[in-house]
Amino acid sequence: MVTTTGSGTEPATTPTGRHSPAATRPDHYSVRLAGWQILSLNSEGPLDEQSTQQHWLRQALSGPGGCRIAFWHRPRFSAGSHGGQEGLDPL
Repeated sequence: MVTTTGSGTEPATTPTGRHSPAATRPDHYSVRLAGWQILSLNSEGPLDEQSTQQHWLRQALSGPGGCRIAFWHRPRFSAGSHGGQEGLDPL
């Protein structure tokens, strides 16, 4: 399972009490799956142009490959009661 920060799925331990790999994973990362690069971004942290995540994202997108998908917890556009999150525009 690929999770993202803010989704409530990044526990420090598993139900059996074992240490979870998600607890040591950075709050933004990418994995390759079936020829796709999946980028998990942190919509809860700093998003400005100088942030570590922005620098990492620019490098990840400049590499070879054409099949990429990025996801994060908060919706940029939403008709729901919380509305869209304009603060996500830098992503």
